[in-house]
Amino acid sequence: MRENKTTGTAKRLWLFDVSTVRLLSFLLTVSLVFAAAPALVLAAETSASVPVVTNVTDTSAQISGNVVLNVEEGETFDVAGFAWAPTPSSPNAGIIPFYTYQNTYSTTLTGLSPNTKYYVRTFIKAKDRERVYSEEFSFTTQISSISATVEIATPTVTTLTPTSARVQSSFNVSNGTVAETGFVWSTAVSDPALGNQFSQSYIVTPADKSLGLEISNIGVGTVFYVKAYVKLSSGLVYYSAANTNTAQIGLAPTVTTVSAVYSAAGYIAAQGTATTSGSAPITERGFVYSTVNIQPTLNDVNNTSRIISSSSTAAQVFDATLPAVTGNIKYYVRAYAVNAYGAAYGNVAESLGVTPVPMVTTEKIENVTASGADITINVTSAGDSPVTEKGVIYSKTNARPELYAENAKSVAYQPPAGTAISAIGSVTMNITGLESNTVYYVRAYARNAQGTSYGEVRELSTGRNANVSTVGVANITATTATASGNVVSDSGYTIQERGFVISATQVIPALDATDVKKAPALTTGMGAYSVDLTELAPETKYYIRAYVKTTQTVSYGETQNFTTLTDTAAITVTFSLQDSTVVGTQVINITSGKTLSLVDLQTPFGFAVIDPGWKYTVKDSAAINVLVRTTAPVEKAYMKGDGSYQFAPNRRITRIEIAEMIYLLLEGTPRGAVSFSDIPVNYQYADALSFVVASRYMQGDAGMFRPNNVITRAEVATVLCNVFSLTGDSEINQFSDVTNHWGRPYINIAAQNKLVSGRGGGIFDPDAPITKAESSKMFAEAAKRSLQPLGSAQFVDVPATEWYYPYIMNAAVPEI
Repeated sequence: MRENKTTGTAKRLWLFDVSTVRLLSFLLTVSLVFAAAPALVLAAETSASVPVVTNVTDTSAQISGNVVLNVEEGETFDVAGFAWAPTPSSPNAGIIPFYTYQNTYSTTLTGLSPNTKYYVRTFIKAKDRERVYSEEFSFTTQISSISATVEIATPTVTTLTPTSARVQSSFNVSNGTVAETGFVWSTAVSDPALGNQFSQSYIVTPADKSLGLEISNIGVGTVFYVKAYVKLSSGLVYYSAANTNTAQIGLAPTVTTVSAVYSAAGYIAAQGTATTSGSAPITERGFVYSTVNIQPTLNDVNNTSRIISSSSTAAQVFDATLPAVTGNIKYYVRAYAVNAYGAAYGNVAESLGVTPVPMVTTEKIENVTASGADITINVTSAGDSPVTEKGVIYSKTNARPELYAENAKSVAYQPPAGTAISAIGSVTMNITGLESNTVYYVRAYARNAQGTSYGEVRELSTGRNANVSTVGVANITATTATASGNVVSDSGYTIQERGFVISATQVIPALDATDVKKAPALTTGMGAYSVDLTELAPETKYYIRAYVKTTQTVSYGETQNFTTLTDTAAITVTFSLQDSTVVGTQVINITSGKTLSLVDLQTPFGFAVIDPGWKYTVKDSAAINVLVRTTAPVEKAYMKGDGSYQFAPNRRITRIEIAEMIYLLLEGTPRGAVSFSDIPVNYQYADALSFVVASRYMQGDAGMFRPNNVITRAEVATVLCNVFSLTGDSEINQFSDVTNHWGRPYINIAAQNKLVSGRGGGIFDPDAPITKAESSKMFAEAAKRSLQPLGSAQFVDVPATEWYYPYIMNAAVPEI
C-alpha cells in the first residue's frame, strides 16, 4: 500500500475480496476477455488442446485450454469451451460454452464433491460442423477436512384442512454448521427442491432442532409433496424423504376481521363477518388473539387465547369482547369460523391494550416522484402525555419498519413557527432522497413519554428519473461562461424545464438548496443544450450541475467545477516564426505590473519559444509577439489497433493491456523476472509485466496475475492515481453510486483531475469493465497529453465526430 500524501488515504493498487460460495449445482465463474473476434479466422487445422487443470481444492478447480479454428469461406465460428463429467467418455454431460472466438479459454468450476475424480475436454465448433474435442484429462479433488452428518425426519402432517396443512419435522447435524433450515413443497413435482421452478420454499428458524410450517392456498383436493431441508454454511443442502398428502375435499368458511377497537373501559371490542359458510354449516365463530403470535390460530398451544362469539351462527356479522386488557401491550386479533371441513381465519387486526402512547394513522401518499412523495399522517390521540415527536419511517426491505430497526430510515416532522409539535390532527410531510423506480414500505409514527406507536404500513412506488449529464463549461471569463448539458432520456415524462444549478458554496448544488442560482434553458426537448452564465464573480470557484425537470421529478447530472478569471485587461500573445508566419495566439487576463514568463505561455504543439529566458512586464493592455521555432513531436504511441485500420474503441480492455500501456507511456525498462502461476515462460508481455509489478503500479493476487481478466473503471482510476501521483480531496463525492465503494477516494481524485466524468445521471458505474476508448481518455488526461494526432492515418472505426477521436489518435497508430 502507498500513502496518499495529500489526503492520507491508503491507496488500493490492485486488491480483490473474493468470497467463494459453495453451491450444490456447479456454478461457473468465467474469466473471459471479450476481444473483438474476426468473422473469418485463417489458421491451421481446427484443433483443441488437452485442458490444463490447476488450483485443485476439495470443491473447485481451474481449467484452461487452447483452440485453433480453420473455416472455409462462408463458414463462421459457433461455440467453444469445455465439456466435463464425473465419469469418463461422457463429453456432453456438462457443457461450459463460450460464444466469442479466441485462442485461449479459462474458467473455474466450484461446488465439486471432495475426493472425486472428474474428466474434462476442450472443444471447438464451427457452424454446421461437428464439435472437435481434445483428448480427455482427469483430475481428482482433494479430501474434505470436514465430513458432516445430517439426519432429517420425514415431515408429518399434524393438521389438514381443505386448503392448508401444518407440517412438522426435526433434524440433527454433526461436524457441520447450520446456515438455514426450512421446507420445500410443490403440487407439480414429487421431488421438490430449492431453486426448482415448480417448488416453493420457506425458511424456518430452528428451535430445539425442530421445524414447523403452515402451508396455505393448496387448493381443495390437491395432492401436495413436502420435504424438510438443512443447508450448511459450506453450501451443501440435505433433504428429508418426501411426504405426500391430499387436501381434504370440502371448503371451510370465508371470514373477515372487520375491526378490533380498544375501549376506555379496558377491553377490546372485536367484530367479524362470515361471508360464506363453506361446504358445511358453521358450528363455531369467534376470535383468537395474542400479544406474541402475530398470526394467531386455534392450533397455537401457547400465548394465544380464544373467545367464542355469542352471536348466532346463522348471522353474517358476529362480535365479541376480549376481556382483561391490561398494560401498554399490542394485541393481534383474528376472526375465525369453523365447519366440518376445518377452520378459516380473517385478516389480523392490531389493537393497543391501553392508550398511554399516541394514536397515529398513515392517511395517504400523494405527489409521488422518482425521488420523493408527500405523505400525510394523522395523530388522533396524544395518549396520556404530550406528543414529543412524530413523522414518517420507511424501508425498501423491512415490510414493518420501526424506529432504529435495521434497514429503516425515519424523518421527523418539523412544525412551522408558532405551531406545537404536539398538536393533534393531520400534517403533510415531503419525503425526499428516495431511489427511483423502487418500492418502499411507509408508515407514520408518534412518540410521547410513554412510548412509540405506529400507523398502518402503506406501499410507495417511486417513479423513474430522467437521465441528464453535465458536459462541461467553456468560454470562461471573469464574469461569464458557457455551460453545456445533454438530456439523454426523459423516462417517458414531459420535460418542463432543463438548465443548470450553480453555486460558489454548495459542493453539490440543487434547486432547493440555499445560495444556489438557477440558469434554465429550453422548457422542452431532448439532446444537447447550452446556457450562457452571466453575472459571475471574478476569481471564484463555482460548482455546477445540469438538471432536467419533468412532470415526475427533478434529475441532475454529475457536479463539475470551474474558476472564473481575474477581472483585468486581456493581453493577446501572438506566436510566430522568424519569417513572421503566425502559428498560434493566446489571450491572457492579468493585472498591470505582473511579469509574464514561459510558465504563463501555452506554446502551440510542435513549437518552442526561442528565448529560454523570455519575460515581459505588463504596463497596460497590449499585444505581444513571441518568436518560436518548430520542434519534433516528443509524444510516442502507447496503444495499438486491433488489425488493419481497426481500433475497436468499445472493446473491453484487459489487465495486461493496461500494464503494456503504462510501460510504453512511461518508456519503462524491465526490472527482472516475475513469477506468477498463470504467466507462461517467454511471455510476450514479460517486460511490461516486470516493470509495473516492480514499480508497484499493479500486482497479482493469490500467486496469479490474471492477465486476460477485464479491468474495471474503478481499478483503472486507482492505478492511474498511483502511477501519476494524482492529488485532490478524496472526500468530495461526485457520484451517487460510489459512496460505499472501496475505490471512492481514487474515483473522486480522478474526477477532480478530469480523468473521468461519469456516465450521466450522477453515476460512475465503478465495477463496469472499461473500454479501450475510455482508457485512452483517462491515460491522456493523467499524462497531460497534447491530444494532437501522432500521424495522419485513420482508423475506420474511429470517426472524427466521436468524443474519443482526439484521445485515440494521440494514443495509437494502426497496426498494419
